[in-house]
Order: sequence, then C-alpha cells, then structure tokens
Amino acid sequence: MNKRKKIILFILIVVVIAGGYVFYLAKKRTASAADSKPIVELASIILIKEFESNPALVSKKYMDKNIAVTGIIKEVDAENENVIIEAGEACSINCSFDSTCFVQQKNNLIPGKSASIKGIYFGHEGFDGSGDGMDLIPSEKNIKLKTCAVNEK
Repeated sequence: MNKRKKIILFILIVVVIAGGYVFYLAKKRTASAADSKPIVELASIILIKEFESNPALVSKKYMDKNIAVTGIIKEVDAENENVIIEAGEACSINCSFDSTCFVQQKNNLIPGKSASIKGIYFGHEGFDGSGDGMDLIPSEKNIKLKTCAVNEK
C-alpha cells in the first residue's frame, strides 16, 4: 500500500469514529431526576433553613445532585411545566419538569396538597444576606430544581 492510501484510510477511520461519537452524544438522553434516587429527602422548610444558615456551603453540597423536597404545592404552571412548593414566608422551591414527565404526572400535582418532588439542584436566589432585616417586604427566597419528577418512595 502506498503512503497516500494509508493516509486516506487513516482519515476515513478517524471520521467514522468521530461521526459515531457525535451521533452518540446527539442521541444521549440528558440525566433526569426521574432516572435516579435522591441523595437526601427533606421537608421544604428544613431545606430553606439549611440554606439560610450557610448558602454557599449548602449550595456546593447539593449542586447538580438529585434531592427530594416534601411540602405543600403552592402553584402549578402547566404552560411552563413548573411547580412551586411552599417553604415558609417569602420562600419557595421552584421545580421545573421535563415536558414528558410533567404530562405523565400533572394529575397528581394539585395546589394545596402535599407532594414529594425530586429534582436536580442547580441554584438559588435571595440567600445572599444583602437585606438589613428592616425591609417591609422581604425578598423572595427561592431554591431551583430541574428535570423534576414526583418522588415515588
């Protein structure tokens, strides 16, 4: 085999391997809370208290991990596939569902009823401690979960 044929064969093999890897990544399903067991199950109020004590440490502890939160459903936003769980005064847990998971479970998500929802923690708002405690209207504290699902214990 001459040198030119070897180079062309090598390039062809690299292109096939790279194409296969790109195809794999394109078809790979993103991780969802429905696919795994939560690392911890907490009442919504307990989770808020943890964040109030040390938001940076607790955020690092739960970042990109599946956690389950139990509380009263405050609101169900069917248009955005989102559920808000009450977590005390001016506090909430924002649970974003994947569309297929939301469609399957929306009948179990009733405002005013208790629910346990698991999701991947990806951030929070309002725990920065910038308030001086003298605000007439406290800032909303919010914990965000994505790819949520009803937690079947």
